[in-house]
Amino acid sequence: MEDVTHVRKVSPYVDIIAAATNTLIHTLSQGRTGPIRKVHLHNLTGAAVVVTFGELILGVWTQRQPGIYCVTPGSLQIGELDLPAFAYETDIYARSTAAGPATPMSVQIEVEEIG
Repeated sequence: MEDVTHVRKVSPYVDIIAAATNTLIHTLSQGRTGPIRKVHLHNLTGAAVVVTFGELILGVWTQRQPGIYCVTPGSLQIGELDLPAFAYETDIYARSTAAGPATPMSVQIEVEEIG
């Protein structure tokens, strides 16, 4: 029987600086899958935004979780009991409905890598 390990990894804060643009948030380790277990958002955009998480499948954005609404200015923390347990199989990207270089949307996630 093969041993399966579960490792929690926290991404650095990543600034989304352009609306509706795929921004890499977390790179999964080779041969692992993993659900997002925690999300921390910090909104400096000057507008309420919706942040979505997904994958790039053959270069095409595929949203994997419902959007998360974040008011401005504000921070939001969401734990694993409130997040869907979708297991990502490729790198995790985020998109925001509003952002700019001077007023970014900051995102940090914790992923439970399994494999």
